[in-house]
Amino acid sequence: MLQNLLSRALPSSETGKHSMHSFRIGLACVLLEAGATRDQIHFLCRWAPNSPSDVLYARPNPESCIRWISRAPAAAATVTSVTSSNLPRIDNDDVALVLLRLSDRELGGG
Repeated sequence: MLQNLLSRALPSSETGKHSMHSFRIGLACVLLEAGATRDQIHFLCRWAPNSPSDVLYARPNPESCIRWISRAPAAAATVTSVTSSNLPRIDNDDVALVLLRLSDRELGGG
């Protein structure tokens, strides 16, 4: 039925690009851009409350991403988060390795 309606409104080269699923995704994207909450998007798109559908399908437009990135100038923020590879060493890995090798020898592991 949808394809029949689309064939009346769109050129035949365009009708295959649309489905009920694509309309739901489009609605989720529009709702996200309009500032709808996750719960509102789930309700209006008829997705289960705890499903990951909004994360998968409600995608921001590139213009929104650019707008958010431009709002976060690096000079205006104090960043204190670090990744684990950048944390200072606080253990004795070298000592632990020696002890591990010694215990392996004592147990006959090499």
